[in-house]
Amino acid sequence: MGSENGSRERLLREAAAVFGQAGYDALSFRLLALKINCPQPMLCYHFRDRETLLSEIIRTHAYGHLHRAVSVLLKTDACSIRRRLRRFAIQVLLVLRNDENALGIFRRTVSELPGRGLTALLFEAGLRQVQEILTDVIDSAMQHREIRFGNPGLLSCQYFALLNNIIAINLLLKERPHVSVCQIRKSARESVDLFLDGALALRAKEKYSAEYTAVSGALLSSGCRSGDSADPGDK
Repeated sequence: MGSENGSRERLLREAAAVFGQAGYDALSFRLLALKINCPQPMLCYHFRDRETLLSEIIRTHAYGHLHRAVSVLLKTDACSIRRRLRRFAIQVLLVLRNDENALGIFRRTVSELPGRGLTALLFEAGLRQVQEILTDVIDSAMQHREIRFGNPGLLSCQYFALLNNIIAINLLLKERPHVSVCQIRKSARESVDLFLDGALALRAKEKYSAEYTAVSGALLSSGCRSGDSADPGDK
């Protein structure tokens, strides 16, 4: 059993390297068997089809950082939503410190596969879990009055998209500079501050709106005519 698992892991590792260099088409079992010098029946024995193999590559090599980030969110130690999201962000952004081979696999995943109609596979290989757990964490923060009430699913998408944009911008750089752990922590802190301050700003806006309504009501009760109001654009 151990040797069988070792053989499967070796095939998965070599197939991931081929995918990172040559893309999805190179995962055809016929082509892949030639590239990694492996009998095609052995590939068929370990992986049902190309999509099964690709799903394993994504889960293990492309989205490994996401699974680590989720494990951080699932920690039961009591801490603020700001700290939990910052821990999550650090683990997500650590993908930028991967070696070039690992980043090549990640780049292929995010750039090539959506255009091939494989978004459902990407979702099931890791994105669904991130979305669901991040949504639960944000919903819990709402219940504890740490952030304003709203749509937790929408807010989790917003925050995750912010982190993914940070990654995408770094990966687009022609000469990608070395990213230190200190820089990642700084980006994580700033992304959390931006996200949560936005939520707090909306709460402040609601408070202002309530105060404005109260003041307007007081003015009207004092005899201020509706025709005397300012330009509609001021409301």
